[in-house]
Amino acid sequence: MMSGEHNTVWSLFLLGAVMVLLVVSGCAGDEDSREAVRSPVAVLEAAPDFERVTMEGDTLRLSELDASAIVLNFWATWCAPCRVEIPGFIAIQEEMDAERVRFVGVSFDEDGFEAVRPYAEEMGINYPLVIGDDALASDFGGVPGLPTTFLLDGGLHIRQRFVGVVDEETLRSVLEDML
Repeated sequence: MMSGEHNTVWSLFLLGAVMVLLVVSGCAGDEDSREAVRSPVAVLEAAPDFERVTMEGDTLRLSELDASAIVLNFWATWCAPCRVEIPGFIAIQEEMDAERVRFVGVSFDEDGFEAVRPYAEEMGINYPLVIGDDALASDFGGVPGLPTTFLLDGGLHIRQRFVGVVDEETLRSVLEDML
């Protein structure tokens, strides 16, 4: 094979590999969702309030959280990319608790807390977990893939949406800017 042909084949292979990773990770959403990942936005819209029972049996109402910022993460235990970002969420929740940053995990596991509890205990998740459904996802304008994370300000306005994994450094930076 000639050098030019080798480079073309290699380029096509790499392009295919990237596309597979995007599909598997849930990051291959529509153009709007990819744009939301790249650029912070001003206040978009008011987040819908909701009430759900937490894994501990408490009632969580979004509007009653004492928060300057809320990280609302739609996830599932079977979602590998979701598992990648959770350790960073745990660290940021611990570090930014005094600034009233609150995380809420909305699981889409079909088996509910039966599936969530062992994973949450193993990981030491330090924020409330609730079970989501299609209606809740729809209230937030849809969840094009897991994970999807919404950043809300203290007034419950959606400030940003991340589709796919949001890395710890990016999330911390955006939260610091919001505070």
